[in-house]
Amino acid sequence: MPGEDVWPTQPIPHTARGVPQIPFCATYPIVKDPELAKRVRDEFFPKSLVDPDAIKGVDSVMKEAVNLKFISEPLTQKQLDELIQIPPRKM
Repeated sequence: MPGEDVWPTQPIPHTARGVPQIPFCATYPIVKDPELAKRVRDEFFPKSLVDPDAIKGVDSVMKEAVNLKFISEPLTQKQLDELIQIPPRKM
């Protein structure tokens, strides 16, 4: 509806009949206070956790994949190097 904020995960907030839709997945809270937004960003989303070039937890995921029979044995380091290829950053 005109003047309403759209949910970040819901591109169409209303049905064709104008009935509000419920988000189909988690939504981010809308923080309008700039100081609070900086604090939330720094405390809950530190750069070390959102670094797209860092792959963490491969050992535990591989162990679970073997236990659930998605793979027969853990991948070797050579196989991991081929599977996970991160290009250098362009600065």
